[in-house]
Amino acid sequence: MSVYKYDASTNTYVLVDGSTLLGSDPSIANFSVATDLADYAPGSTANFTANVGIGDIITFNVSDTLGKAISGTSQPWTVTDGGPGDLDGLANGVIQTTWAVGQDAAGESFVLSAMDQTTGYLATTTFTDAPNNGTTPAIQLATPNPSPAALDLTTAGAQGTVGGAIFQEVTGTGTGSGSVTAFLRVNGAPNDTDGSATTEEGFNTDFRTPPKAPLDDIDSLTFTHSLTLNLVPIVTVGGVQYREFRLDLGEAGNGSNDQAYLSLDSLQVYVGGASLATVSTMDRPLQQDGTASSGVAGGTLVYDLDGGGDTWLALKDLNAGNGQTNYRVLIPDSYFTAAGATSTSDVLLYSAFGYQGTVNGISYVQDSTYEEWSVSKASATITGSKLIDADGNLQTTGDETPRAGWTIYIDANNNNQLDSGELSTTTDANGQFTFTNLAAGTYTVREVLPAGWTQLAPQSPDEFTVTVAAGGTQSGLNFINFQQFSISGTKYTDVDGHDNQAAIGSDDTVLAGVTINLYDHNGATNTDTLITSQLTGVNGSYSFTGLGPLAAGHSYFVQETLPAGDTETYGAAGYTVAATSGNTTTGENFANFQQFSISGTKYTDVDGHDNQTAIGSDDTVLAGVTINLYDHNGATNTDTLITSQLTGVNGSYSFTGLGPLAAGHSYFVQETLPAGDTETYGAAGYTVAATSGNTTTGENFANFQQFSISGTKYTDVDGHDNQAAIGSDDTVLAGVTINLYDHNGATNTDTLITSQLTGVNGSYSFTGLGPLAAGHSYFVQETLPAGDTETYGAAGYTVAATSGNTTTGEDFANFQQFSISGTKYTDVDGHDNQTAIGSDDTVLAGVTINLYDHNGATNTDTLITSQLTGVNGSYSFTGLGPLAAGHSYFVQETLPAGDTETYGAAGYTVAATSGNTTTGENFANYLFKPAATLTQGYWGSHTAAWDGNPGLGKTTSPSDVAAEANWNKTQLIIGDDNHNGIADDAFDLSIDLKLAQSLESSAKLGDPRGIMLAQLIATQLNINNDWNKYGVADLEPQKLVDEAITWLKGTGGILADGVLTNSEATVSKNQVVLGAGGAGWNGTWGSDHAVSPADGSGPFMVNGQDIANALGWFNQGQLVVSQNGSQVAWNNNGTFENVHANDLDNFWHTLSQEHLI
Repeated sequence: MSVYKYDASTNTYVLVDGSTLLGSDPSIANFSVATDLADYAPGSTANFTANVGIGDIITFNVSDTLGKAISGTSQPWTVTDGGPGDLDGLANGVIQTTWAVGQDAAGESFVLSAMDQTTGYLATTTFTDAPNNGTTPAIQLATPNPSPAALDLTTAGAQGTVGGAIFQEVTGTGTGSGSVTAFLRVNGAPNDTDGSATTEEGFNTDFRTPPKAPLDDIDSLTFTHSLTLNLVPIVTVGGVQYREFRLDLGEAGNGSNDQAYLSLDSLQVYVGGASLATVSTMDRPLQQDGTASSGVAGGTLVYDLDGGGDTWLALKDLNAGNGQTNYRVLIPDSYFTAAGATSTSDVLLYSAFGYQGTVNGISYVQDSTYEEWSVSKASATITGSKLIDADGNLQTTGDETPRAGWTIYIDANNNNQLDSGELSTTTDANGQFTFTNLAAGTYTVREVLPAGWTQLAPQSPDEFTVTVAAGGTQSGLNFINFQQFSISGTKYTDVDGHDNQAAIGSDDTVLAGVTINLYDHNGATNTDTLITSQLTGVNGSYSFTGLGPLAAGHSYFVQETLPAGDTETYGAAGYTVAATSGNTTTGENFANFQQFSISGTKYTDVDGHDNQTAIGSDDTVLAGVTINLYDHNGATNTDTLITSQLTGVNGSYSFTGLGPLAAGHSYFVQETLPAGDTETYGAAGYTVAATSGNTTTGENFANFQQFSISGTKYTDVDGHDNQAAIGSDDTVLAGVTINLYDHNGATNTDTLITSQLTGVNGSYSFTGLGPLAAGHSYFVQETLPAGDTETYGAAGYTVAATSGNTTTGEDFANFQQFSISGTKYTDVDGHDNQTAIGSDDTVLAGVTINLYDHNGATNTDTLITSQLTGVNGSYSFTGLGPLAAGHSYFVQETLPAGDTETYGAAGYTVAATSGNTTTGENFANYLFKPAATLTQGYWGSHTAAWDGNPGLGKTTSPSDVAAEANWNKTQLIIGDDNHNGIADDAFDLSIDLKLAQSLESSAKLGDPRGIMLAQLIATQLNINNDWNKYGVADLEPQKLVDEAITWLKGTGGILADGVLTNSEATVSKNQVVLGAGGAGWNGTWGSDHAVSPADGSGPFMVNGQDIANALGWFNQGQLVVSQNGSQVAWNNNGTFENVHANDLDNFWHTLSQEHLI
């Protein structure tokens, strides 16, 4: 039994061993198929058992070993383990099935195959229906996808490709003597090895077991023998090279005879060494011996017709019999190359025919004649030559010379390189080469190009592709080359600058990093085109390699890129080099003199201690000093000025672009010493040798310079210098003493050196200052004037005693403290009116005066201090200093309870400026005394006091009513500001006296007019009564009465004319009923209207009820006016609040502050 694994990539089965099976899946390690007998009688039943994976699906097939159509063969059936057809009915890894042996099976041999559809494994075994006839059975295997012929080549000119090989029907190509060389002839009839005269197989070999050749080979060595690869012609099809094999069919039929058909079932081609020429046996393909082929000993498989799966080709001998090539088989030459074949490798070709039997009614078996494989005889020749072109220009003539020993080869695989096995030769003494004995075909010829050479011909492409016929010759394949060359040299520094384009001097040294340029020089136009550049190496060398030909009339030109400031003392003209083959040129040298510089720095010796020894760590750079460069003649010890320059902002100087001087001369550098300075470093100057690149640095100089200290004395007007800066408000101050001290840092003590007074512009200056002892410095401070505060320069100024340390702006500023004072008065008559202290005023002690810091930005005041006025009423805040920016002093009294501030009410703002002493910041107060009033109820019950008759009645106290409060016996005039008893202005209201008395003492039934009139009558009586008491007219909240009269007249009707008579009101049951109002009056208090007090407050929105309320509050002694009529206030149980001048409507301001409107 054998087990195979299906390979889907090739559509073939590959023989496997037990270890492979076990390793892939242990569950199928025992995969096998077996029969219950080795031989069966016709008509019996064969029992088959397959050991498989549990549940696997198996396809069984029985085939006749000779391919005969025996009953029941080649009819596969499928059984699932445990499913229908599995006779044990169990999914146990064992399938039992049967096959009926046909009556026509006598004497036949069979192959049983079991293919596992689940795993892809195939197991086979054999059995017979008669003893085996001794031949090796040809096992016919069931495949997953059986197919018809891969190619049908049975018609004239038919062709196709299988596995990369081309199969062409070419009947008509003769095989007469001298045209082809036969190497394999097979015939299954007289040389049958497999028990079947309808099939034939064989391979070419020199082996004979006399007289027998292997398999179905014809024994004659003339027709069956070994073959070397160089005898297999190469042909080119579609740009691809192939090895050409020819096949001549010898079938008995012809184009119209069914016997002319034949199947090509296997074709294998191997290459190998000499042992392949005498091979006696091989492992034949699966179709021929029932097992997968392992090839032939010593051979490498190049081509297999069945490499992609079981494949066969349908052929037909369109010219009956032998003597004509029927088919041409072209196998890619790359297959042979890939297998490592060389021209001397042996080639073994195995083929098998006739195994398909009858397909679709056509018999493809072989008849009694032979089939013959052959190759065309090689006879073509290719020749050419190898030439060197001196100028690389193919257009010029007479400059080409032959070159011997050059390798020329035929690039069989067209990979542009000489591979093992490819034909090659070398040119002879005349540069000639020849390839002979070539097969007719197309060839690619190339040269092996050594490094450093350029192939001029052929170009684009760089090879010759030629086609030669059998016996033909292709000549004139000339390879023309140009040998690349190089140009090299060295870059030098000419130390003394004396090469003078003559020779590299003994003092010259190599120089790296210089750019050397290679140009294409056009002789016709005298122009240069840059090709490439390179930097010289560490040894100064450069080399342009791989140089090839240039255009006619052109040459190479070499020149350096001259380093900035250098002089080219050798090679200045550059170098011209002919662009000829192999013209390597050396010694193209360049030399330069490198200009150099002398530089240094000018310093100020800050402490003066350099002492010609070293630049001190304290030294600082100094700009603007003249440095001189001289040509020093060593022989005469004289100096000639060359040039001068001023030191830069960093103190530096630099003389650049310096070249060589005369022999014995050198450069000399010295400064021009600034007036009054002492040269403490570099006094001797500097001598510098005039050699190439002798750049010299650090030629430094240092001096010490005397200095001064100065500043200005200021008055800090606003006191805001804060030790930070002199303010823009500051003014200069003369006559202040400024002192200069020697400050000892070690002991922290000061010794006075000198003093001076500031001038009229406030300035001072200490000049001619020199160094002090180590650790000492200058210190400047003012003598502070008594009482001043030092707002700038308070710490004084320490000035280092260093060179040139002239210091300005050492300024001082003071702030002069000041005072604010004034007197507190009592304004006896209350008439100061914020205008002036009256002659009646008297001083007042014990009143608190407050000093505030007023912030102008936020308009807020912060209390600083307070004091009580003295017995003479005076106060004084002294020692006042500056305040913050935007701040000022503000003075205000704490107003005694009940007083009115009649002078100084706004307080006093005093600028916090230096020396701003301020006096006369006075305050005066007036004590508020309210005028007496009586309520409506009082007047209603004391009508005798205002009946127009002398006397007040028995119940009226003279302290309440001083005298008769009405001077008209029939009427009461309301709004009588002048108290003449006559209604003589627009704001007067005349009421019948009896009606007025009734209104005061009677109910009003909620009529707003009556309520208003009752309060208005009481107010007018209070005004009249106060006139009698204080002799001051119209003592009312101004102008409350006028507003009430205006409101009443505004109701229209009986009040529109300002006169109210008895006929316009009725009295019934002690109730007064007023006549009708105007058409526009709706019987209410009316809507709000705006009032704007004289003091600028408001406006306030009021209506009639607000006016009636104000009258009531006045009559009740809550809204009060002073006895002199100047002020109005609110009486809060004897405390008078929200006092205002009794001007027009200011009483509304008072009521608003009391939240009553």
